[in-house]
Formats: sequence, structure tokens, C-alpha cells
Amino acid sequence: MIQTIRFQLHPSSSQEHKLHEIFTIYNRVKRKGYKLFFNDKDLFFLKDNDIKKELDKEVHRKLMEICHNNPYVNSIRIDCKTKLAQQKTWIEKREKYLTHQIATILEKIERIKEENKKDRRLKGLYSRLSSIQHKLATLCFNPVVFGTKRLFREGI
Repeated sequence: MIQTIRFQLHPSSSQEHKLHEIFTIYNRVKRKGYKLFFNDKDLFFLKDNDIKKELDKEVHRKLMEICHNNPYVNSIRIDCKTKLAQQKTWIEKREKYLTHQIATILEKIERIKEENKKDRRLKGLYSRLSSIQHKLATLCFNPVVFGTKRLFREGI
């Protein structure tokens, strides 16, 4: 049975400073961990488990160096891998959807051409087809931003 406990902190000023420091380190490590996995995402999605394990060990080692052997590195590593897997799933679903849309538009174009080759709807369908093909061609992984709007705008 999973239980959730909610509580509220009332830290003193010295404790507040320490909490801020802890959360800053945690967010920095999370951001760097995701970047490490993101930069080697091609290796991460290979079928070979040995390469995956080596990448995981390397990222774990680097994160432990950054945060001075804190135990929350494991949860950060798992969270980063989950985010990448979610992004891969999203891209696969998006590709499937866009290819289905392209096939549907091509069928409409063929059907309209059979009826009348000078139909005005063809121009709009060709425009839509071009737009969807461009979306499919430029579909890729996007980096995730952990933090504020300022960090998002800077692209960190």
C-alpha cells in the first residue's frame, strides 16, 4: 500500500539558506544528468545492453563527482532516463500520426484529380501536404529545460 504524507516546513533563516543550497545542487545535477543522457541518446536507445550499462555507469560516475556522492543521484538518473524514453515514445507516435496524415491527403488529392484536375481545393491540399512533410522531416528530440523562464529563454 502506497501512502502519501503531506507536511509543511517552517524553516529558520539559517535552515532556509541550507534548503535553498540543497535544491540548487539537486536541480543543477538533474540538469547536467539529463544533458549527459541527451548528448549520448543514440547510444541510450541501442539494443545492446552492455553499451547502455556503460553509459549509465559513466553518467552515474560524473553525477557523483558533481554532487559529492549524495544518494539522490540514483533517483535523478532514473528520472532522466524516463524523460528520454517518454520523448522517444512521443516522437514515434508523432511520426506515425504525420505519416497517416500524409497518406490521407494523398488519397484526397488522387480522388479530386480523378474528378477534376483544375479543382481549387488541390492548391490547399498541396500546401497542407508540404507543411506536414516539413514537420515530419524536422521532427527531432528537443532538450528539456529544468528551471525558470529565464533558463528556458537562454536555452540552458
